[in-house]
Amino acid sequence: MEQTAWYLILNPMAGGGKAEKKYPQIAELLTKKGIAFRTFKTSAAGEGEKVVTTALEAGYRKILVCGGDGTLNEIVNGIMNQDLVPNQEITIGLIPVGTGNDWGRTWNLSRNIKTSITILQNGKTAIQDVGLVKFEHKPDSKIWFINVAGCGFDAAVAYAANKEKEKGNSGVLTYIKQLVYTLFKYEPVECQITINGKTVKTQLFAVLVGIGKFAGNKMKLVPNAIPNDGLFDITLAQKISPWKVIRNFPKLFNGKFLGLKEVSVYQGTEFSISSKSDIYFQADGESMGKAPLHITLIPNAIKVIIG
Repeated sequence: MEQTAWYLILNPMAGGGKAEKKYPQIAELLTKKGIAFRTFKTSAAGEGEKVVTTALEAGYRKILVCGGDGTLNEIVNGIMNQDLVPNQEITIGLIPVGTGNDWGRTWNLSRNIKTSITILQNGKTAIQDVGLVKFEHKPDSKIWFINVAGCGFDAAVAYAANKEKEKGNSGVLTYIKQLVYTLFKYEPVECQITINGKTVKTQLFAVLVGIGKFAGNKMKLVPNAIPNDGLFDITLAQKISPWKVIRNFPKLFNGKFLGLKEVSVYQGTEFSISSKSDIYFQADGESMGKAPLHITLIPNAIKVIIG
């Protein structure tokens, strides 16, 4: 029997534990609004992906994510890797209580809990694209992302920040600390990037493959991305000095950094990257592995509540 209620998946550690602290308020507001829900609290990384199957088997078709971009990524992977229910019969809602909450910015979701629940109640939806990642050394694996994936500097920051998260250190200050530290130790990597069959050789600082516009906690790193246009927008930054990055830091938040000579933009549905040196990879802010890898866009893949 299909459930009409939401299956709420709570990551209590999201936002440095903020999600756990705010959950009683969230539950109270949902109840007052007459929104039926059942809650599952995750206790380990990756558990959100697995519990999606449990929810679907119990008849739920509405998944409410209470967490950040990493938690949302787990739920997207759970939906895309299952074959019980057609993807577009499942609706994802989000109450953003993570550190960055970057995916929701493109869709005008609010970080205010009352407002986000009102948006949930209004029920406006969109069908958006997702990205499928396959690593050359793991050809049978499938990793999905819903917002932005990247290689190079941003992925190195994500790797360092996630290592701190494993030690119990998370939040905006931890991320900024790792960003600054990584900026001065990061060395651009010679690599080969192919976009829809066109190859570029570069000294890579960073490359962002965007479905959404924002990453890195409010940074508008893929400013022209549209989540449901059937295309990746790709931002490629070649070798650049740390001091030039610092001088232009405010431009990362309004997209004006695209005017720098080291930055190029592309569009496409297929992306691959390879190098003789290690290049870290991140998807939706989570450190996922290293290149070489291939990314394919899957259009109109998943239904989400939007603002």
